[in-house]
Amino acid sequence: MTSLTTNQNCGIIGGLKKAGTFNLSTNIGLSGASRLLQQRVGQTGKPILFWEDKMGMKKCTKCGDIKPTSEFHRSREGKDGIRATCKECDKKDKREWRRTCDTNYLPKINGSKICTSCKLDTPITEFAPSKYQRDGRASWCIRCLSIAKLKSSYNLTPDDFIAMSESQDGKCAICGDIGNRRLDVDHDHKTGKIRGLLCTSCNNMLGRAKDNIETLKSAIIYLYKYKEV
Repeated sequence: MTSLTTNQNCGIIGGLKKAGTFNLSTNIGLSGASRLLQQRVGQTGKPILFWEDKMGMKKCTKCGDIKPTSEFHRSREGKDGIRATCKECDKKDKREWRRTCDTNYLPKINGSKICTSCKLDTPITEFAPSKYQRDGRASWCIRCLSIAKLKSSYNLTPDDFIAMSESQDGKCAICGDIGNRRLDVDHDHKTGKIRGLLCTSCNNMLGRAKDNIETLKSAIIYLYKYKEV
């Protein structure tokens, strides 16, 4: 009979453990699995798909390897607070997903898809790129996304936007440029009040200056100072 004072290899996770962590067995004196894992099996009555022992080890459900818990990403869905698959398997899955998308979907640039908002069959070029969709494009067309943003951010309807644009003759309220893209809605970040429509450059300029009038005045003085005569 095996001495109870020696260490023994665990039959499930491997590695030497103290004899006190094993249950007694009539065959070899000590059972092949540690008491902790036997208790887990006894409680669930099911095969161990994943587990975490006292040393911070866990079995990946994908590759089956036993690794430190530091090799697993955190997850709110996991009972133990970490994912069931290891980081290496997650990386391989993500790489395969990208490869599949690039091969099967992205080349279909001349195709079309159904917008999940307006339900219209729309050219694929009318969908913004998205790394979260399998075809590499957003599920809503650009028009529907723009309408949703106007409503959620500024409480404007498409008709409101068109009326504002017509009142400015379709030009930026600062530089007067028509631009190559739709004008941006400018608003006061403190009060939320909508001020007008600006081109992207002018809108960014105000944002960089944090709507500070003195900063903008200083910028004008600076430009006049170094203006070529």
